[in-house]
Amino acid sequence: MRDLNYWDRLKHLKLMSIQRRHERYVMIYMFKIRNELVPNDMKIAFRDTGRRGIWADYPSRPTDVPDKMKSLYDKTFAVRGPRLWNCLPVHTRKLTELEVFKVSLGQFLDKFPDEPPTPGYVSACNNSIVEWSKSGRWRFDSDI
Repeated sequence: MRDLNYWDRLKHLKLMSIQRRHERYVMIYMFKIRNELVPNDMKIAFRDTGRRGIWADYPSRPTDVPDKMKSLYDKTFAVRGPRLWNCLPVHTRKLTELEVFKVSLGQFLDKFPDEPPTPGYVSACNNSIVEWSKSGRWRFDSDI
């Protein structure tokens, strides 16, 4: 184990990084909001787009504020939650049972590298599912 780097240790121990676990929790909470298992205090709206499945809307980013405020806006749950939710495959977003959703979510997350930013290591991106999805390298035929 000592000869493995941090990312390889995570794989070997079959663990998710703290960042990935946090994103998983956010997606599970979005599922609970959508299925009315918890209050929707942030008034996140879900809409069925047909071919692309059930999407979550997030408020548009203000244009007349400093960059620091835009960065804070991007980190809020009302923005991150829907962005992560919209990365999920169509069939996963349609599920209504929590345990089935968790299994499907786990299978989806297992398809992505888990390489969190770590001092001394160079990562392809910031390890967010949103960033991996944007890269285009992780699109799956079954999701279209």
